Amino acid sequence: MTLAFSQNQLPQADGLVVLCPPGEYSDPTKPLDGPLADYDEALDGHLGRLIRERSFKGKKGQQVALHTLGNLPFGRLLLLGSGKATKAAHWLRLGERIGEAAHKGRWQTLAVLPLLPDRAAQHLEPLARSIFLGCYRFDRYKAQSEDDPDPVTLTDLTWIGLEETSHTSALQRRLGPLVYAICLARDLVNEPAGAMTPTALAEAAQSLGGDHLTCEILDKAACEKLGMELLLAVSRGSVEPPKVIHLTYSPPNPDPSLPKVALVGKGITFDSGGLSLKPSASMKDMKCDMAGGAAVLGAMGLLSSYEVRCEVHGIVPACENMPGPNAYRLGDVIRSQQGPSVEVTNTDAEGRLALADGISYARSLGCDRIVDLATLTGACLVALGPDVAGVLGDPEDLCRELLTAADRAGEEMWQLPLLDELNDQLKSQVADCKNAGARYGGTITAALFLKKFVKDTDWVHLDIAGPAWADKARPGRPAGGTGFGVATLVHWLKNLEGEG
Repeated sequence: MTLAFSQNQLPQADGLVVLCPPGEYSDPTKPLDGPLADYDEALDGHLGRLIRERSFKGKKGQQVALHTLGNLPFGRLLLLGSGKATKAAHWLRLGERIGEAAHKGRWQTLAVLPLLPDRAAQHLEPLARSIFLGCYRFDRYKAQSEDDPDPVTLTDLTWIGLEETSHTSALQRRLGPLVYAICLARDLVNEPAGAMTPTALAEAAQSLGGDHLTCEILDKAACEKLGMELLLAVSRGSVEPPKVIHLTYSPPNPDPSLPKVALVGKGITFDSGGLSLKPSASMKDMKCDMAGGAAVLGAMGLLSSYEVRCEVHGIVPACENMPGPNAYRLGDVIRSQQGPSVEVTNTDAEGRLALADGISYARSLGCDRIVDLATLTGACLVALGPDVAGVLGDPEDLCRELLTAADRAGEEMWQLPLLDELNDQLKSQVADCKNAGARYGGTITAALFLKKFVKDTDWVHLDIAGPAWADKARPGRPAGGTGFGVATLVHWLKNLEGEG
């Protein structure tokens, strides 16, 4: 996978995509200018005729595609309306559409020419990233049809109108590892739960390798010794033993002024709801309940490529939540080693129990800042929709840091209030707290529960229940795991060093 830059020379390519701003083509009597005029001349006016026939005006989603018949150095020409794209997330969607075109056209080589180069250059990373990701498919369990040839993967992307700088050189080095990391996170989530067990997830972590990265797997006995009673309770109904993944990144050139960071990802590899059993329709996609853990694994594998200079710990408490004969019960009281005792009022509120032990473990390592990611509450999906993650935490400055990183990465997040008033919902008559509150404000009460284990450590909670899993495909993004969060995490870690 390569990314190259060219000031103005058109490379030999299977396809050229021209990103067209809105409003430039609204007058059908006005002749084309700039590079489009050159292409139109080479194509005997066919391009201009198509633009007029299709009423192409550069609006979002509009496109004109044609074969160049050997008259230009690229085989296909695609004009794609950019619309009034202002945020990185908008450019990411444009990249997905380009990736979809490359996948369907079986292009191995692609050139992109933005007619507003300065605006596109501001969001080059999410745009280039999503172009390559637009070719992603999870099809390892599908039989190969004789009528469906092996897919061709996009390997070379040339960006026209930019010269190489230190920024573009860094992107060239990092783009391939970033795309790979997001694909890894997607693969882990898309695997059937019978294959992606806690043990298999731990093995995937061990296979990450990479410079300056070590992996320790805590088995059930180690969890018992450490007093991880909350995680152990959740795992009791399953025949699959729990695992706690602990990845440690030790930079070769550490900056002592930077904090020690922990990334904690929920690793429930299948969530039946336990004895508070989910209905079938709500359970069928619950292999995705380890998407937070998958994002942490993807991000940890990137740190060496991004030359991160702070110590980072990736922690994934992993288990299944099943209604077996030894399953934990409603009304049980579980004593945690480094936090309050917990009365179980809903066994389907299990992710916060596993996360609480992961957060306590991060605190025991002396981490200064903790960021957790979890497909934690359906309430967050109700509040923010399927494409936006909720952000809650303390202090406010740390929340803003994550929101800024997400904005640059093109991953949409929105901050929700961490209202102390809702703590009353977690009061218990028999324990220090309950594991679930009332129906309303469920995302906030889940975060308030985690805060009891965070104590005075700087912490942000990312509820990724919506964007971590796509129920429906869209152009350039198939249904299933999305790898959401990986890009935000590495952007945030680089922001700590003053580099976005």
